[in-house]
Amino acid sequence: MTSFRELSLDRERLAQGLRVDALDMFGKKTEHWFQVRSAYADEVLQALDVAEQTKAINPDITTAELKLEARISLIIDWSFDDDVNDENVREMLKDQPWNADRIDSQAGELKRFFSKPVASSLNGQSKKSPSKKVPTKTEGLSATT
Repeated sequence: MTSFRELSLDRERLAQGLRVDALDMFGKKTEHWFQVRSAYADEVLQALDVAEQTKAINPDITTAELKLEARISLIIDWSFDDDVNDENVREMLKDQPWNADRIDSQAGELKRFFSKPVASSLNGQSKKSPSKKVPTKTEGLSATT
């Protein structure tokens, strides 16, 4: 029997995030980077819940403001000298909309968070990278061939 858990997300991997290169306003890669959580990470989903609750309490708040507040939770770290805190991240996201959009799109690409094998998962089982061996004549043949 197969469990649905075999298809479940590695929550730790989503929270650890991935590196996204910072771009200048002309779209050129810089020496800087952002460490970005997945849009499916628990911290981000919680921030979205808070944004929805805020909108319910304060209907005057704009969608852009809510989106900005949720995006703040995506940034874990960066290579800039400035501290990574809500105020600085908010300012950076406002002042660099091209990087804000890039961070948002990269955070939403779930496959990017799992493109490299990890040593261990939350349940302690090790994950192995796909085998590079060449299949023998009987291996890799499907029942339809």
